[in-house]
Amino acid sequence: MNDIENAVEMPDHGQGFAEASWLLASDVDSESFIFRKFNKLSARNILYLQCEILALEEKLEKFDQLVDRSTDTSLQESARKWERLIAQCNEGEPRAVEMMTTVRELRIKLKEYRKLLPHATYCNTKAWVDASPDETLKLQSEIAAMHRPEERALRAMRNWLEQPWPVLGGRSRHFLEDETDLVSLKVPAEADFLSKRLRACWPGQVMGSPAPHPV
Repeated sequence: MNDIENAVEMPDHGQGFAEASWLLASDVDSESFIFRKFNKLSARNILYLQCEILALEEKLEKFDQLVDRSTDTSLQESARKWERLIAQCNEGEPRAVEMMTTVRELRIKLKEYRKLLPHATYCNTKAWVDASPDETLKLQSEIAAMHRPEERALRAMRNWLEQPWPVLGGRSRHFLEDETDLVSLKVPAEADFLSKRLRACWPGQVMGSPAPHPV
């Protein structure tokens, strides 16, 4: 009796992403919840954002230098009093408008930058975290603390997605290739639910060559 006759027929849950989603959702132990972290892209994004903030920092430094060299009392007053800076900005004074634009842009960029940096950079106490509205910061820490997928689960997932006909196409077909950039949403456990499930569906095929596609 061939493999198709021995295999437990899997129900039809669609094709492509629909089929892959069914596999992930049906794994009650979440062994198959393996995804990319995009560490390289995250680092590059932070570097770009850092450059933007450095440019804003330079603009503020030039403004400070201008104030130091100037004899304009109105300009000096705006550098000492926030209320005066706002008033001049509302009156349309060009230097005040530029300064206020820079300050507001800096606030946005710093908030975005803080979301991207590792949790430990800004948080030293649990109270600080609880008081912060920035939940993305906490998420970054949790992602960094996650484990790589177990080898058995990763191998089983790769075999299942390839079958003999790939479940996913395009760039998604290769998302499991870079093991250094993968994260498992499941804390490592003794039981490998995914491998057991696939062995039940395709005996002898999970750890070796892909099984024939169900007819």
